Parts: sequence; C-alpha cells; structure tokens
Amino acid sequence: MSSTAEPIQPTPYIVTQNQAAGASAPSPNSDFEVAARGLIAVPDVPVIVSHTDPSKVVWDLTAYEFLAGAEWNEAPACANPLLWRQGQLAAQAGLFQVISGGGRTIYQVRGYDLSNMTILNGDHGLIVIDPLASYETAKAALALYRGATKDRTPISTLIYTHSHVDHFGGARGLFAELNDQVPTTLKVYAPTGFLEHAISENVYAGPAMARRAEYMYAAALGKGSDGQIGTGLGQTISTGEVTLIAPTDNIGDGPATPQKEWNSSYVIPWRDGLYARTVDGVPMVFQLTPGTEAPAEMNFYFPEPRALCMAENATHNLHNILSIRGAQVRDAHVWSTYLTEAIQAFAPYSDVEFASHHWSDMLKEAFWAPPATTEYGRVIALDDVIGTKVRALESLGRRHARFEFSLPDLRDRLAGADWLADDAFAAYELGPDQIQELRTWAVAWVTDLNARLHADEDFDFDGE
Repeated sequence: MSSTAEPIQPTPYIVTQNQAAGASAPSPNSDFEVAARGLIAVPDVPVIVSHTDPSKVVWDLTAYEFLAGAEWNEAPACANPLLWRQGQLAAQAGLFQVISGGGRTIYQVRGYDLSNMTILNGDHGLIVIDPLASYETAKAALALYRGATKDRTPISTLIYTHSHVDHFGGARGLFAELNDQVPTTLKVYAPTGFLEHAISENVYAGPAMARRAEYMYAAALGKGSDGQIGTGLGQTISTGEVTLIAPTDNIGDGPATPQKEWNSSYVIPWRDGLYARTVDGVPMVFQLTPGTEAPAEMNFYFPEPRALCMAENATHNLHNILSIRGAQVRDAHVWSTYLTEAIQAFAPYSDVEFASHHWSDMLKEAFWAPPATTEYGRVIALDDVIGTKVRALESLGRRHARFEFSLPDLRDRLAGADWLADDAFAAYELGPDQIQELRTWAVAWVTDLNARLHADEDFDFDGE
C-alpha cells in the first residue's frame, strides 16, 4: 500500500461554499498595505534547521510562496478564499519597525514562526517579548534583527505575554550567541500563574495535546492549495526544540499599583487593577487578563512610544473559544470584559496597537493620503478622516489643538455639522455623496461621545 495519498478533489458543495466565503471578504482591501508597513529587512535564510540535526528543517520560509501565485479572490476551487487571503497576509515575513517615539523603538520579527517576536531597547539592553515557539526560530529571528540594525546590545529582559508554547518556547535560543549561557542578571517577566499553566499544558498534558495539535495546525501536511494553506493565526508552528527560562518576576503576585503611587510618566489615568513597573528603565503598565485567550495572560502599555501590546487577546482573526488541541476553554464573557477595559484604559492614549500574532495597527496620524492644503492650514484628506478610528482623532486633538480640548465641546461641534449649509462643505471640493457621508459619520461619532460622556468615563485626563 502506498504511503502517500492523492489529493481529493472538492465536491460541488465545497466549491460553492468556498465561493460564498470569498464573497464575504473585507472591503476595501487595505490590510495588505497595513501588513507591509514598516518592513526593514526580509528573511536572510530560506530555511531554519534544527540545531541538533542540521538535516531536519524546523521552519521553511519558502513553503508558502505558492500563495503569491493567485490573488485571494481567484484562489483555486479547493481553497477557502478567506484562508488564502489570511495566509497571504500572515506569510509576510521579515523585520518590521512598529513605532519609534519617546526614545524607544519597537520592532517585530514576523513570519518566523506561528507567533511574532517583539524587540525594543531598554536602558541597559534589549527587551524581548515572546521569543517564538522553538530554540531555532528565536535564534534566527534575533540574527535577522542584529543583521538589519547592526545592534549588538545584549538581552537584558524577557517578557512572556502568556502561557502558550509559541510565546516562550524559543527563550534559550536567544542565547545561542552566548554558547547557550543565560546571563544571571536576566530578568524574565510573566503574568502570575504562568509557570503552573505552562507546565500543566506542555508537560502533564503535553503528549496528548501535541497529537491533537498535528490535526489543528497540520504542520506535517504538504504546503499547497490542496494541502496546508495556513492556520489563520499564522502559517503553522515550528518543529524545533522547545525551551523555557523560568520567570524571575510574576506580574500580579503582589497588589496592583495604588493611586497614590501613580505618576504622570504612565500617561494614562490611574485605574484600579493595573500594575505599573519600570522594566530596564522603560515605564510599563500591565493589565492582567486571566481566563481569556490563555489562563495566564497580560496586556501592557508603553507610555514613552504610546504603544499598546495586546498579547493574543486582540489579533486579526476571530479567535477560537474551544481549541481543537485541547487548551483550556476560553471564557468569552471574561475575555470581552478585559477587552473593554483595555479600550477604556489604553486606547485613547495609544498611537499603535500590536500583538504577538499578525501585523500592527496604527492609531495615530499615519494616513494614506497627504494632507490637503487649505486657507485654514493643512487638513487630513477626506478618505482618511472617514476611515480613521475616532479615538485616534481625539488623541490628535489633545496633542495638537490650539485651544483647550474637551470631549463635550467636540460633541457640540460635530452635532452642528447637520446644520451647516452644503456650501460650507463644497468649499473643500466635496460632492453631494461625500457631504452626506461626512454628516452620517459625524452623527455616529456624536452618538459614541454621548454614550461615553453619559457613562462619565474620564477621557479628558491630561496626564497630571
């Protein structure tokens, strides 16, 4: 009996369902531009091999080149167009600059594993967030960073966002350049409960979950339109050596930061349950999110570059609740509650949001079209105004308004848009359809502002 099997051709029903899925794709299709933003360096190796057996490939950076052979809306009949599209986005690999500001620059290595590895500069060394799933991919990701930036700064700190293996398994690979000697001064931060859950999942339940993961991620399946296309969260998971460096500091083991110890360097207003820390000279604010995507997980905010890390709690896909591989069932209500808290606490004060999978989202004045020049000065192009998140525009107002900025005043001004004559808009060369679209958008913003002001949320915090 042959050890290989020929692909099964899809039935007409499957073809019809795939076509229907393609018709539901997001529009406009700007994700591809956003996902490519900030690219500094492309992969410098075609494959990554095992550090104990060079004949074994643990990650193939060329495996998904077939995705470039067809636009997602022209994917083969046997492939779901949305999975094809997601695969094209997630397969974009290399070193990306997420943001630079406040003396800090945040980078991500993407496409070197199922997850991303994030790197930023501390006062005395590099801070690495989520060192991928295996020794080999983490080693290669760090080499890409060092080669592209020429930065030889040693690693001072590791941060694990949560207790799943693709976010800590490559930890020791970061120190291959030191002959696998982990510095005694290394600080490792993780959410409280991390080690217990990491061990229970990957040791006690490890063999069973590993078998189930073969079906969930299909890492051993041939890559192609009639094979493995991707997993949605990334392409697949690497098959190298899984390692772990135990945390030295557990966020949440002690009490949250009291209001009397809060200061303006944290930028956001004090909120009960947040943990403010200084990590290698970098101010950070942590939000514990137990029982969400992982039983031990945390989001955190960088005040200096105004950047928000959402771990795996907010990514560019609809995350599963019941995992095929056997991870703990997620509590959707708890998860949504923590997402709401993150939006309220961090979003108005963030210029960028990034996660440990997929690409980052700019929340500041990073627009597609150049500003238009008017008699009142430079203004944002209409297409960008319509598509920009309102909280990002509010953040712009706080930082750049010529007079005191307040949300009630903004609401009243927006409400007046319905009373302005069309001529006031036409002066900006807007047509009737654009004027109506702008008015509709202003009404939606007013509704959102009214709801938030009615809830008495402190969106006007001035940093004092």
